[in-house]
Amino acid sequence: MTPPPLRYPLPTIVILVVLTILGWRGRDWLAAASASVWAGIERLRSGPPFPESNEPIRVGGPILRKVLLLRDGVEATDVPEGKPVETISRRIFADVYDIWPLSGEPTHYRIGNRRPIGWVEAGVVLPWNTRLVLCPTGSSLTMRADPGDREVSPLSLDSVPFPVLDWSSEAVRVAVWEPSEPWSKVQRRGWIRIQDVPPETFGVLVTRYELLELLRLAIEPTRDDSPPGRMMAVLGMLGSESRLNNEQREAARRQLPGEILGVRSIGDDSVEEQLGRINEGWNPDVSWSGIAFQAIPLTAIPAP
Repeated sequence: MTPPPLRYPLPTIVILVVLTILGWRGRDWLAAASASVWAGIERLRSGPPFPESNEPIRVGGPILRKVLLLRDGVEATDVPEGKPVETISRRIFADVYDIWPLSGEPTHYRIGNRRPIGWVEAGVVLPWNTRLVLCPTGSSLTMRADPGDREVSPLSLDSVPFPVLDWSSEAVRVAVWEPSEPWSKVQRRGWIRIQDVPPETFGVLVTRYELLELLRLAIEPTRDDSPPGRMMAVLGMLGSESRLNNEQREAARRQLPGEILGVRSIGDDSVEEQLGRINEGWNPDVSWSGIAFQAIPLTAIPAP
C-alpha cells in the first residue's frame, strides 16, 4: 500500500509540531518567564533591598546609635513608607538597627529595644546617642551653623536643657527646642564652642533611680571592676546589668568628648554632698512614659 503523498515540506511539518507542543505546554513556560521578568523589573523599580539587621548600630566601642521618640503613638512599619506592624504607644529612648537611605540624610530609622520594632520617619525622632545636655544656667552663648562659621546667633540657657547631639574637639552640636513645644519639636540645630561654655553648664539627663545609683557609686568604695559613674550616666547605662571591660571603657573614652567628660567638681563640697542635695531637691525637667528625668551637672558626678 502506497502512503499518501506529503502535501507540505518537512520543515513546515516540524514547525507545526513545535507550535503544537508550545500551545500545549507553552502557557506554563510563558507564565514562569513573565513572572521572572516582572520580578526583575520590580527589583529595578524598588531599588536595593531594605536592611534588616539583628543588632543595633555601634558608633564606637559600647556606644550605640540611639534616638529619642518625640511623641507618643508612633506607628512603626515593616519597610520605610510600608505597612504598620506596631504602634509605639509611649515615648522611649530607642536603639537604631538600620537607617534609610544607606547614604545621605536619613529619612527613616529602624528602631527598637532588645529587638527591632520597625521603621519610623526621621521627623518623629531626635538622633541622640548619649544623655549629654547643656543645662539651664542663665548664661548666654553663641551658636554657629558649623563649627568654623564666623556668623553667630545668640542662645540663652534659661529654660529647658538642650541635648548635645554631636561634638568635635572644639565644639558641640546641640538641638534647640521650639519654645512652645519643648522636648517635642526641634526649632534649630547648631554648634557651640566648648571654650565658651562654663564647665557647670554641661550635664546629663538622668532618672531618679539613676541619680540614686550615682549616689551609691559615690559613697561606696569603688571596686576595680566597677563602671565609672560619669561614663555610664552619659551612655544611659546606669543600673543596667551590662558591665564595661577595660577595652570598652577605653573605646568609649576615645569616642566621647574628653574636654567634657573630664570636667572637675567646682567648690569645696564633695560629689556625695552635691548629689545628696540634688536628690533632696529632686525637680524633674521632663517626664514621659511615667518616667521623670532631670538634668544634673557633670561636675556633681564622680569623674571616670
